[in-house]
Amino acid sequence: MSKQYKQCYNLGDMLYKGSTYIRAEETRQLREIGIPVYSASEQNKDGDINDKKNQTVESNNDLHAHIFKKDVDNIMASDLIVCNPERFAEGSICELGAVEMFNYIWRVIDEIMNDEHLSYEERVALMQEWLEVNPHKDVYVHLEDIRCTDLPESGYNRSFMMNQFVRGCAVAVQTGERGVPVSQGGKDIMSWEEIIEELKENTQD
Repeated sequence: MSKQYKQCYNLGDMLYKGSTYIRAEETRQLREIGIPVYSASEQNKDGDINDKKNQTVESNNDLHAHIFKKDVDNIMASDLIVCNPERFAEGSICELGAVEMFNYIWRVIDEIMNDEHLSYEERVALMQEWLEVNPHKDVYVHLEDIRCTDLPESGYNRSFMMNQFVRGCAVAVQTGERGVPVSQGGKDIMSWEEIIEELKENTQD
């Protein structure tokens, strides 16, 4: 029996002009064989969040949260992922790692929930045991680069830039909630010194 997919997430770089042509051709071929596709690259054509021409300074500064939430929401809604993790595609590589971890946890839950030899109570107990053995992780993200500056650089004068999906991931994993920009209380990337200071406060009486 043939498999019917609800949605394919076409995962790969979509920032370089050449990459947009590749994603478009991949998406065309997938749809040609009857597979519904979500491609973030197509969203750029509609003036979506990655299109800087449609941003104000304020909205642009919040893009990390919106980009991360929109991409992850579509990954979660997809039952097929096609991925091209090129070395320079930082966001794509980050997404691929997240997909693997989700599928691993899905397999663990699926195995427990579909074990016909277990009662409901035993399944719940196994899930609780798994959570105890695999604890929630407190995450501190730091990045130090001498090119980072608050000077109003623009165009090709920018000294340093960070992939905003990766930053959105860092903010979400530290905040404990997806889609909260730093301007609204999301926890931004830290310095090493800030991490040490916060860990001292949290671990020492």
